[in-house]
Parts: sequence; C-alpha cells; structure tokens
Amino acid sequence: MTVEEIKVAYKMEYLQSGVGKSFNQLNGKPVSGIKTVLWYGNGKSCTSQGRLSFDKMFFHLVRTGKVERPSDIETCPKCGGSGNVGYGPDGGICYKCLGLGYQRKS
Repeated sequence: MTVEEIKVAYKMEYLQSGVGKSFNQLNGKPVSGIKTVLWYGNGKSCTSQGRLSFDKMFFHLVRTGKVERPSDIETCPKCGGSGNVGYGPDGGICYKCLGLGYQRKS
C-alpha cells in the first residue's frame, strides 16, 4: 500500500505545524509543544513533541497494536521490528528499514 492508500484505508489525517511553531489546541483542548499529529479511526490521535514523519507515527501505532499492519508489509528481519540494531552510526538506527521496523515484502 502507498501512503495515500493507507491514509484512506485507515481514515488517517497527518498534520505538522509550521517550522518553529507548535499546535496550541488539539480536539478543542489546550496543548503545548506538540509539533506533529496523526488522527486515525474514530477521532483518536498519535502526537509527538518533535517533528516525525507519517511512516514513523504509523508504525508506532502498528507496534503498539492500535492499527493493523498492512498485508504487504513485514517485520524487518535485520532489527526484528525495533528499528534499532544497537550499534553503528546514527545511534544504531537500522539501515535496512530506516528505523521504522517494517519494510515492504519483496
């Protein structure tokens, strides 16, 4: 599935605040420091203090069991789905899946 297909299938909306800014309200409630939001399903959200990509937020929801993993994606065999190999450059981020923990089936 492409990112656009995932957004449609899981009813997701991905929002990032402007550079140097953060959201001050989410769902009508005051917040501070939130820079990235992924709305999904029945008005639930996955939020981040930093600027995260759609992929990182989506696979966080997959790992925590809140969203079902798409059938054309499998757990990364190098890192076992953690996104980290524990050694090497860039803090040990797995180069095979770019730190996501998942990759497309080959």
